[in-house]
Amino acid sequence: YDMRKYYPVTKISSLNFRINTGLALPYSSENNATLPYEKFYFAGGLNSVRAWEPRRLGPGTYAVRDQSGNISYQFEQPGELLLEGSIEYRTKIIGFIHTAGFVDFGNVWMTKIDDAREGAKINKNSIPKEIAVGIGLGLRLDFSFLIFRWDVAAKMWDPARQGTVPWNDPYKIVHNIGIGYPF
Repeated sequence: YDMRKYYPVTKISSLNFRINTGLALPYSSENNATLPYEKFYFAGGLNSVRAWEPRRLGPGTYAVRDQSGNISYQFEQPGELLLEGSIEYRTKIIGFIHTAGFVDFGNVWMTKIDDAREGAKINKNSIPKEIAVGIGLGLRLDFSFLIFRWDVAAKMWDPARQGTVPWNDPYKIVHNIGIGYPF
């Protein structure tokens, strides 16, 4: 389910909201049934929570750790349940040049316990603490037939860290470039 609402603020600006949810369950009577990889949900990236690299957020509080014990965002993280959204203020600067400020939130989860990924299963009591939050600014070049987008986002709440991200974290700032993406 994807819901979007656009509210004009002035002739050249608007406040935009987006909520995206989904649930995919494996169809099988086996206890260890799983979805085909391409049917899983992913969070992070240009049309998701922009403060994370594409497909690198979640699931839940699970985090891949490197040999030093630091969190690694190197691998894609699939989930069966998706909840994400965005609040974005857009305004025209001049001509075809537009800008945006945004807050993104969301995560993915598994519906069953995954022994290989501790913290990946959804727990309705801990959902608020497991929603990742990122903020950012964007630049849009809107040529009416083509939109060029550049977003810079920062992690403000990382569920894998169970707290705010330290300011010196090298993975805190993420750049996203897109062509033809309206939101």
